[in-house]
Parts: sequence; C-alpha cells; structure tokens
Amino acid sequence: MWRLRNLGHLATQCCLLVGAAFLCLTGCQCISDQSNTVVEDQRVSLYDKSGSPASYDPQAMALMHQFQKALIHEDWAQAIECCSDAINEAASKYEATEAFFQTVVPIPRLTLLNNLPICAYHTRDGAAGNTGSYYESFVRLMEGEGEFSVSWKWRALESPSGWCVDFSITPLDEVIKQEVERRHTRLNEYRDSIIPILPAIAKIKLQLSAAKHRYRLGEPVVLRLELANNSDMDLAYDGQQVRVNHSLIVRDENGKEVPYTAGPVQTCGGDFALPSGQKVVLFDGLDISQQYALDKPGRYTVQFRRGLTISVAMDNQQFEDRGLHSLPCHDWPSNTVLIELTH
Repeated sequence: MWRLRNLGHLATQCCLLVGAAFLCLTGCQCISDQSNTVVEDQRVSLYDKSGSPASYDPQAMALMHQFQKALIHEDWAQAIECCSDAINEAASKYEATEAFFQTVVPIPRLTLLNNLPICAYHTRDGAAGNTGSYYESFVRLMEGEGEFSVSWKWRALESPSGWCVDFSITPLDEVIKQEVERRHTRLNEYRDSIIPILPAIAKIKLQLSAAKHRYRLGEPVVLRLELANNSDMDLAYDGQQVRVNHSLIVRDENGKEVPYTAGPVQTCGGDFALPSGQKVVLFDGLDISQQYALDKPGRYTVQFRRGLTISVAMDNQQFEDRGLHSLPCHDWPSNTVLIELTH
C-alpha cells in the first residue's frame, strides 16, 4: 500500500502502548471554535454519491445557524423546533426542554463556533422516510494531540417534511465515558497482540555513521544510515521520511539542539520487505549541513530519531488475522555519531 506521509502526522503517533485514555469519538480536522487553534482551512469540498461536486444546501445551512442562534439566546422552544421527531420524542422524557439540551448538547462549545464547518455530506437511500441527504459537523468536547480527543457529532438531516437537526441523545458524560472505555479495550487488545512481537522490536537496529569525523565549515557533512532486522521474524519497513522533516537530532557540545532549517516535505511511498537477518541502507550520502544550522566550529552529536515505520510482513497470516500490521512506535533511535567542524 502506497501512502503519503508528513511530519505532522508521524510526530503525534509514537508509542501507542503508553497512550492516555482520552481518544477521539470521531474526528474532523476542520473543527474550529474560539478556544481551539485553527489548523486547516475550514472549507470542505463536498461530493454527491456519483462523485460529482455538491454544493451546500442553503436551507440546511440556515437551519444549523438557526439552531445555534436559539441556543445562544437560550430559546429552548425554538431550538427544539429545529430538531427531528426523534429528538423531540427524547426531549419529552425530560422534566424540561432546557434540561434535555444541557444534558446531551455541548452548548458552550457549540455557541462559540465562529462558523459551522461541514465535515461530511451523504445521500441516504431506502424506504420512504429514509431518503434524502445530510450534512455532518463536529464539536470538540475534549482537546488532545491528534486522535487523543473526543468530539460530538450533529447534522442537518433532510426528511420528507424538510430539513431538521439531528444528533445523539446520549448524555455527554456518558459519551465520554463510553469512548474512554472503548479505547481502553482497544489498547488492551493491541497490547495483547503486540506481546509476541516484542522480541523482534528489541532486535531492530539502526546504525548511523559518518563518512569522516572532522569536516571544515561549508563542507558537506555526509552520513549513512543502515537498518538491520536481527530478529527471527520477517518484517517490512517504510523509510520514505528518513531523510527529511527533522528526522535527526543534532546537538552542539553544550547539548543544545541545532535548529532544523529545511522546510516540510510530503513524500509518497510504501512498505518494502525486510526479511529476518537482512539489512538495508536507508540513506547514504545525506548532507546534513543542508538541513541543520551547522555554521559554527565545534563538536556535534547526531542521532537518527524518527521517520521510519516498521511493520509485520503482510504475508504473515498469524498477524494478518489479528488485523495487526504496524509495530507500536514510529520512533526508532539510532546510535549517536560525533563529528567536529573546523575553520
């Protein structure tokens, strides 16, 4: 399988076995509110079932804004009027409509949204009353790194009688509790399946070496990196990011990290076989002076730290059945190399 990679995705995915409990209910990277940092353009391209571009339905968008406005003004009658029959039925079981909304809707978050980014567009086919379209949006409940977040999903749903707002009627605290428990279960299952692979992990070796140990300022500082599979298990590797995106740690003689000066790079690649007992050269002739601010004389240490993904060989049926391919960490540190720069 070929895939695109960049630094932002890899940096947040290291060592799943030591992960925290709060992981996402369901994600959308175009979420924005005044308490969050906008990380991507909030405009989303929509496509209908045939793959053709689809435009926002103005009535659907107007309804979502109307619902938000009703919550801002605490107009509970107007808010429930915007909702589907199922939501109305659920709200009728509460002592008051306000109590229903306070329990199941993240009102403070939803009312702070500057816009309502649409993260998905779907068409529904089926029996009468189950046809039409809907637009999905998300509100972040808990912030975290990458997938270490919990979100709440709501949508504008098209029905035979018009558009309506629809969402889960599960209380918010229960949503978070269920998601934490679900991810705990997944982490435990992952832990159990990874145990047989731990001996292989311990025998993966990365060897970094320099063409020489003393260079003049302005001279190319050339390094080589080899990967060895010293285990008795056939593995696979994806090394498309090993040469770019701050894959090395360079420190001066005072232990201060040398700035990475090259820009971000997106790459395209895939897995290659790494049989038991074999080694491969990940890069040779890499001039790190083109990527790091090596502009002063002195002694420096260099270590490879990230950009490599190791996987179980795809033809290993034992792990194919478990749905396990990637090993639990994208950071595979190498040995440390000492170099000296002189005038």
